[in-house]
Amino acid sequence: MTRFILATLVLVAAAEPVLAADTIRVALVEQARLVEIRGDDIEITELGRCERCRARPWRVDHIRAVPGGVLVDVEGVRAASFRLTSDRPLQLNGREYPSPLDLVRNGEGIAVVNELPMEDYLPGVLRAEAGEKFPKEALRAQAIAARTYAAHQRQISVGKPYNIVASTANQQYFGRVPPTSPVWDAVRETTGQVLLWEGEVFPAFYHTESGGYTEDPRTVFAARNMPALKPVVCPFSAGSPHYFWNLDVKLGELSDALKRGGVDVGRVRTISIVERTPSLRAATVTVAGTRGHAQLRGNDFRRMLGYDVFKSTLFAVAVDGEVARFAGRGYGHGVGMCQWGAKAMAERGYSARQILEFYYPGTTFGVLNELGGSGRPPSPPRVVAPLGGLGGARSPPTPGDYFLGGLREDRPARRRRGGRGAVSRGTAARDQALDRLRTDRREALECADHRALSSGDARRASRDRRRELSAQADRPVRLRGARPRRLQRAERGHPAASRHRGGPRREDRLSVHSGVVDLAALDYLLPPEAIAQTPAEPREAARLLVVDRASGALGDRVFRELPDVLRPGDCLVVNDSRVIPARVFAEDAGGRPIELLFVEPLDPARWRALVRPG
Repeated sequence: MTRFILATLVLVAAAEPVLAADTIRVALVEQARLVEIRGDDIEITELGRCERCRARPWRVDHIRAVPGGVLVDVEGVRAASFRLTSDRPLQLNGREYPSPLDLVRNGEGIAVVNELPMEDYLPGVLRAEAGEKFPKEALRAQAIAARTYAAHQRQISVGKPYNIVASTANQQYFGRVPPTSPVWDAVRETTGQVLLWEGEVFPAFYHTESGGYTEDPRTVFAARNMPALKPVVCPFSAGSPHYFWNLDVKLGELSDALKRGGVDVGRVRTISIVERTPSLRAATVTVAGTRGHAQLRGNDFRRMLGYDVFKSTLFAVAVDGEVARFAGRGYGHGVGMCQWGAKAMAERGYSARQILEFYYPGTTFGVLNELGGSGRPPSPPRVVAPLGGLGGARSPPTPGDYFLGGLREDRPARRRRGGRGAVSRGTAARDQALDRLRTDRREALECADHRALSSGDARRASRDRRRELSAQADRPVRLRGARPRRLQRAERGHPAASRHRGGPRREDRLSVHSGVVDLAALDYLLPPEAIAQTPAEPREAARLLVVDRASGALGDRVFRELPDVLRPGDCLVVNDSRVIPARVFAEDAGGRPIELLFVEPLDPARWRALVRPG
């Protein structure tokens, strides 16, 4: 009886390799029906049985494995799992991976698992997720975010055959990276460094392109332990190739894709977005067809059409005949760090620390301890030690440095009253708010998110002018001819500064009569490249937006088709007004810049105009 118990214990221990504290197990494939691995002098060791029961190790250059019942079959030898080792890299699906690789029975097929040290795994992640041409500080930021995510996945997968999947489901992984690649420097210079949320590692999500706004993870992922990361406005990535996208899908193909996903409404007729998240992503999509209608989560709708084809849930849709036309922004779920935004920030001189504090407000920095867990910084949360590669002199501010003005190196992102994260702000940011108030005070009422002045412009304001502008802040103003309303400035600064702290605030509202207008709800991005600079040729080819009142569907047509749209009894309103160049920049007698807005002519030689400092 004693011998039987001991044998059982040995069997259980042999079934799972002991995982070192700094090691991670990465699933390269999860449920393959056939696995072929090539290499030089590969040693195959059977796992899962006692030493006397298992087959003796043997060596080959080519391995072919298939499922064999509940076991893995390698050249007629069956076991729960096999370990493949070699002095040279192992090749799978055209890529090289460092030894060892484990073959494990998983679901309906075989999982191939690469076990390696965490710091050797990360270069493969950076090579796959960011590439080698990203700026150095962007690669450093990517290394810390990827390490944080991997450490969290390892923490929640204890006892499982693998910790993380090498795909967009978790993190992509390139495999073996040449030692001369710059991604190795980014990993070595940030060794062990992670982000912490309330003292623990967390799923530090990141994505390719935000489309201008990041998203709260709690609106995207269903898990209960998602950190309450605040979305931020991200203007840095506006020039990326994924900022705008368009997709036309035939309604028949769309119907088939939904049916494969378990949603059968017949042939799709209309698609509408009935609910959006605070970042304007589609939270709920309604699809109506010949057999009924269905409501889907925006993320489920995207998944059914394909993550790589349907790039994000930040989109609008119109049904045009037998085609659904989608126009969207961004690539990915939108949570956490925007990779193209991080690239642009690094190119403007921001450090990795500044990039991470911008995209993960409210987090602190720490170091993985020797047990493979998260290094807990002392209370109050601070960096455990000056983090190698991230400390030292801060990169000089550049034009447009208004998000992170005055950020100090050796402190985490601050948390404001009420739990909202923010970056530290200094004199430069305060000067900007005052200088912007001078020229944009009226616009601050009409739009909660407008153009910011560069830090260089802000510093040119003199001390006397700042005092003058501060005194003007509470002066009554008019909004579109309404009665004078007073712009009440919060003690913490100019209302437009909400953009710089991660998006419009709920406080940015203007009372009008008995109702409330939420300025943030009226805000949207309209990039200059989307605005026509010259009339269409011929003029009747100008685009015409048609709204079907019965169904709410949008149609994209041209003005020459207007007679086809009109019906007897319709009212046609013609606007024959013209735009004149009424805004003029000049200098006063003292040489100071001024701005004039010409309102109306008094006589052929005189105009009534509004004047303000330029």
